[in-house]
Parts: sequence; structure tokens; C-alpha cells
Amino acid sequence: GGDFYDVFLIDENRLCFLVADVSGKGVPAALFMTLAKTHIKNYMMLDMPVAEVAKLVNNRLNEDNEEELFVTAFLCVLDTGTNRLTFVNAGHNKPFISRAGGPFGQMECKVDFVLGIMEEMVYREQVTELMPGDCLCLYTDGVTEAFDIDGEMFSDEGMERALNRHREEA
Repeated sequence: GGDFYDVFLIDENRLCFLVADVSGKGVPAALFMTLAKTHIKNYMMLDMPVAEVAKLVNNRLNEDNEEELFVTAFLCVLDTGTNRLTFVNAGHNKPFISRAGGPFGQMECKVDFVLGIMEEMVYREQVTELMPGDCLCLYTDGVTEAFDIDGEMFSDEGMERALNRHREEA
């Protein structure tokens, strides 16, 4: 499908990681995914705020987007020296977070518009601090919208139960 992730160092103290999902199927979606991943990495490496990266990627993906494809993305930069996580949620699933080894719950965050549909969108940069023992789980709707053999959707609630069941067994 059109789900993708990336993890790379911006510099010796900052790590970029992201998860994203492209709409559509087939060759057009695969090409759009490649464009999105390339633009995100190229702009992140220019040492600009995550919100500005999202805005620029959005504008670039709007160019010649005749298929009207779009990307949901959760873009993060972790400063390993301060444990400060800066992020933008461009229409993506809210991640789950466990603080200090406690139970997982959906992370509080604002969700902005997807990338690639409307030019000059404003994206809100958000910040949280990650401390030792914290665990962040990024995923796509390919997980929560999966159906079991009985036709039941996994759902956000199922994801939370599974994460906490695994934590309790560890």
C-alpha cells in the first residue's frame, strides 16, 4: 500500500522520524509516496521548523496533482540532548504513548489538514518532552482499519488494548 515511514539523523543531536499514508492505489500512489518521502527528507535536512517543512511539502505535492492524491503524515524531530519532541500531525492517526512505563493511551495532539490537497495550508508545530521509560507508537490506519475473520474492525480501542496487553506481558 501507500504506507511509509522513515528515520534519519538531521545532525548529531536531532533525529527525524515519521509515518505516513498515501491515498489511492497502484503506480500513481507509489510515485506520489516517493515524491512525498523525498520532499520530506530534503526539507528536513535544511534545518527548518517541522511546521515549515509540512507547509513546503504540502505545496510541492499540490503541483501537478491531477490524480488528487493526498498524504496523511505524523512528522517528528527528537532532540536527543533535551528529549524534546517537536511534531506536526497532517491528518494522520494520533499516536499512542506510554509515559514512564505506564499504560498506553492516545496522545493529545492537534490534527491539521492532509498534505497535497490545498496550497498554503498552515501547520501547527507541537511539542512534548519524552522522558526515560516513555514509549511512542506511530502507526497507520492500515492497522486500526484491518478486519478480523469475523468481520470486526481492529479499531483505535483494539490498538490500545493490544499495546497494553503486550506491555503487561513483558
